Amino acid sequence: MYSVVSFSHKNTSIELRELLSMDEDEQSLLLNRLYNIEGIKEVVVLSTCNRLEVYICADTEGSVLCDEILLEIANIKHLDINMLKSIVNLFTRLDAVHHAFCVASSLDSLVLGETQISGQLKSAYKLAYDRGFCAKEITRLMHFAFRCAANVRNSTQISKNPVSIASIAVSSALDSLKDGSLGGSKVLVLGIGEMGTLSIKHLSRHNFDITLTNRTKSKALDFIANFNRNIKFVDFEDALKNVNDYDVIFSAMAGGQFINASKVVKKDSKRIWYDLSLPRNIEECDVDPNLEIVSIDDLSQKAKDHILGRQNNARAGMAIVGQSVLEFSQWVERLDIEPLIKVMREKAKASINNKLSKAVKKGYIPSELTPNVEKLLVSVMNEFLHMPTIRLKQLANSEQADSILESIGNIFANSDSFMLNRYKCEYDTTEAKG
Repeated sequence: MYSVVSFSHKNTSIELRELLSMDEDEQSLLLNRLYNIEGIKEVVVLSTCNRLEVYICADTEGSVLCDEILLEIANIKHLDINMLKSIVNLFTRLDAVHHAFCVASSLDSLVLGETQISGQLKSAYKLAYDRGFCAKEITRLMHFAFRCAANVRNSTQISKNPVSIASIAVSSALDSLKDGSLGGSKVLVLGIGEMGTLSIKHLSRHNFDITLTNRTKSKALDFIANFNRNIKFVDFEDALKNVNDYDVIFSAMAGGQFINASKVVKKDSKRIWYDLSLPRNIEECDVDPNLEIVSIDDLSQKAKDHILGRQNNARAGMAIVGQSVLEFSQWVERLDIEPLIKVMREKAKASINNKLSKAVKKGYIPSELTPNVEKLLVSVMNEFLHMPTIRLKQLANSEQADSILESIGNIFANSDSFMLNRYKCEYDTTEAKG
């Protein structure tokens, strides 16, 4: 049974999301602790600026396991479990599948249609897979989620002219520059992770004077050389000393807060500093009334305006998700080994009855011998299917199980069944295992 424990922008404040944010080491620790909870078979942990979510496959209902999962999160992040219980969203069974598909398709994102989340979910899945915390069951869920996301992108306009938190922030800065309220166009970008890179990409399309800083100088210089735009570089420590020289800052670095109120100097001109990190990099302060510090959640209204413009695409995307959930449920049922073995035996038994009936009708076998002949043929059938049945049960837990069982199911099935392609998951499973 699938379940998802969710803290996202929908039910969790930015302050709490900041406290819940986990780096890779903390994610690995949580994966290990959750994997050892009785009843949990597989687990994936997703941590982004807008959500912390735990995806599990378990022998036990998610409602029973939820408190144990929250306890481990609370212990790792030193939070009150009762507070977590009061706001957590729990999705179970097909609701969990539906939620996973919505997340992968960016239909649950703060910025509808943004393309970052699919890659972030793939990275979370890869981390868990490479370290042995998930296998066949969650692999099925994730692969189908990525397939659903691709279908949503290709069948709707939801990701046309992709929008992200970074692009919305740049758009906001551009509006301030155009209306003359901004003091100037000097921009400092801190960090060249995904958010920082996106910020520079969008800033470079407009008339901004861009300076980049990063803790690792060589990475920043390589980025500038490859980006082929007029971007300056400043050492990280020098950038922090001179933050007041910039009209606009886009901060998107790991490591928590490093721009605090003591670094702010009052100026006559307006400045806007965008804090696109979680945990946040910039401390809220009221030292300068002309300085506006904008967090991810502060951009939510612009995101909502953007969502309104994509509602039709969202509805179409949700219809695709609903159909994908149904297909996934049906597909998983067809992959179950016991129904497949039953179908094989029923096919064989039907052939015995059909041929025996014809043989009696044509006089090849006396009717009074029918029961004995039937017993003999069933005995032959059982002997013939004995080893294949054992082998199928052995294969049921292998990595190749899905492909093998689906192929055999298609051979024996009366009705057409769709084939699940080995769709791209952006990493090589043989390499992951090697």
